[in-house]
Amino acid sequence: MSRISIIKRGAGHALPKLAVAALMFGLTTGATIAFAATGDAGGTTRFDVALLVRIGVAVALAFPIGWEREFRGSEAGDRTFMLVSLGAAAFTAVGVENFPATAEKVMAGVVTGVGFLGGGMILRDGGAIRGLTTAAAIWSTAAVGMLAGVGELLIAAIVTGMVILILEFEFLPVIGGLDARRWRPKTIEQDGNSNEF
Repeated sequence: MSRISIIKRGAGHALPKLAVAALMFGLTTGATIAFAATGDAGGTTRFDVALLVRIGVAVALAFPIGWEREFRGSEAGDRTFMLVSLGAAAFTAVGVENFPATAEKVMAGVVTGVGFLGGGMILRDGGAIRGLTTAAAIWSTAAVGMLAGVGELLIAAIVTGMVILILEFEFLPVIGGLDARRWRPKTIEQDGNSNEF
């Protein structure tokens, strides 16, 4: 099967998921804005809408990272990555806005918790270690969520692009030639699967 047909097949599976995610984000944001109240009458405030937009952006930015991992064969896919980013963004946004004096503790807790989650992705398979790249991608996705949670949406989008570029590094036509595994001496054999996911 050619690489183009695999990409088309993967895109065919991703488009319905992306459409559902965009629809849910649009409905949630639209409903929240429609029912937003400007006073303290117990309704949603503009402040709440801003936090929901930050969290929605974090979820949207995590989708392509998760899709790439799922496309490359990882057990953790788009839903896992979107949930990690959502949680990181929500905890960070609430910590920064409602508890500014102790926000760094909330953020440190997010980093620790996501590190524990990523540690569960790393498995030893014979002599090979699998899941290390996915664990690092989960950790980076939490960083994207935290950036979106504090309102740094442009930086979060740039970091998302960098994460995807790093994950796809070995598959890019020109840059992929710089992959160290291609230059490894033939006498050094790696046990297990050479394509770690």
